[in-house]
Formats: sequence, C-alpha cells, structure tokens
Amino acid sequence: MVTKADKINTVNELSEDFSKATAVFTTDQLGLTVSEITELRDKIRPFGSKFTIAKNTLINKAAEGTDFAPLTEDLNGPTAVLFCFDNKDVEPASEVKTFTKDNEKVVFKGAFLDGTVLDADQAKSVAGLPSKDVLLSQIAGLLVNIPSAMAYMFDELSKKDEDQTKLVKEFIIVDEKADEAKAEGETEAKAEGETEADDNAEDANASTEEPKA
Repeated sequence: MVTKADKINTVNELSEDFSKATAVFTTDQLGLTVSEITELRDKIRPFGSKFTIAKNTLINKAAEGTDFAPLTEDLNGPTAVLFCFDNKDVEPASEVKTFTKDNEKVVFKGAFLDGTVLDADQAKSVAGLPSKDVLLSQIAGLLVNIPSAMAYMFDELSKKDEDQTKLVKEFIIVDEKADEAKAEGETEAKAEGETEADDNAEDANASTEEPKA
C-alpha cells in the first residue's frame, strides 16, 4: 500500500527532476514488466536521463510552478516521464523511440522542448532527429566542403570564360579574313572596271578618227 509519506517522497523526487531537466517527454506505459522497464532504463542511462513511472496527480503536482506544467495538466492513463538533463534531449528520446518499435506498450504522449509544448506526433518526430552533436558535425562538414565547392565553381566559370574568349577570337579572325577577301575582291573588280573602261575609250577614239587619204 502506498502511504502518504511515499507520495510526498515521489512528488519531491519528481519536483527535483523537473527543476533540473532541460527537456521532458511523457509516454504511455501500458503494463510494462519490471524487466522491460529495466531494459529501457539501461538504454538511456548513458545519457544521464531518467524514466520514471508515477501517477498523473503526483506528476502534475510536482510540475506545478515549472515551465513543464502545461505538459502535465491533461495527462490520462498510465504515464511515464522521460527526464532529459544537460541538454541531452534527443539521444535518450531516440532510444525510447527505438524501444517502442519492439514494444508497443510505450507510446509518446507529448514533450516540452526549448520552451515549446509538443503533441504526440511532434514528440515522436523530434525523437527521430539526429543528436545536436551529429547535427553540428554535419554542419561543420558542409562548411569544410564549401571552399572546395566554390573553388570548383569558379574554375568551371573560368573555363567557360576561356571558351567564350576563344570563340570570340576565332570569330574575329574569321571576320577579319572575310573583310580582307571582300577588300581584295573589290580591288580586283575596280581594276577590271578601269581596264574595261580604258579599252572602251580606245575603241571609241578609234571609231571617230577620219580615214587617211
């Protein structure tokens, strides 16, 4: 039988956890066995987290006056609370989510993370995200790759500029040759025209001369 003293101790312990937690996830726990609870707690222990099963009235009372109070106001059914400390929020929640794949007794109810109350679907989605360390590592990797990507882009652009310059030069050369050919053609035509004119003039002079006696 749970005594009043036991309830007070439970509320005090929960209150301390709420005061230290950086994030809290609530879940259903439909009749977990002792061995299953132990298995789940072993999975989250490396992250310094706690998985506590308690009555909703005690959880709600312990959360009073904290930022997590909105999360616990409307709890229904058997509830367990995942307390995350030291900003290790996603990792233990991810372990719980992995546990739920093989054990349908645990279902996310909600969460309170970064000042925001999340519903069941949102809590489950957050639990599937990479950890902050992994995200920072991915961002660092992107930042490292940016200079090489930019160098490649500028190299390709310079190649395109060289190709364009080459085409322009070739066009200029061809155009200059065309102009030279045109100029030569005009010169030859002019020369031929002058020769023909001279010949015509001579013929005309010859026809107008009087025959000698």
